[in-house]
Amino acid sequence: MRGVLKDASALTDEGAYFDAYRFQAKKDEKLRLTMVSNAFDSFIDLGRQDDDGDFSSLATDDDGLSDAHAKLDWTAPDDGWYLVRARAYGPTRRAPTP
Repeated sequence: MRGVLKDASALTDEGAYFDAYRFQAKKDEKLRLTMVSNAFDSFIDLGRQDDDGDFSSLATDDDGLSDAHAKLDWTAPDDGWYLVRARAYGPTRRAPTP
């Protein structure tokens, strides 16, 4: 998938822009996520969102691929829906506007 973090992107409670991707997984299913950006330090935050919209992080990575690129190897603990937040490591980081 390709995405762009911009002023209209959602913000975490800490003020970091993110794009969210929802997916369904089966217990013990393995997943590898990578995120690369030339504009900022990439950060993957994988978790669950409850009915109230509150996000609970289960696993994160910010430099598993290199200093600025993220890679997360993860195994689903249960059947269900999960959410990946692809974001910048620091607050208010996004792709520069032309």
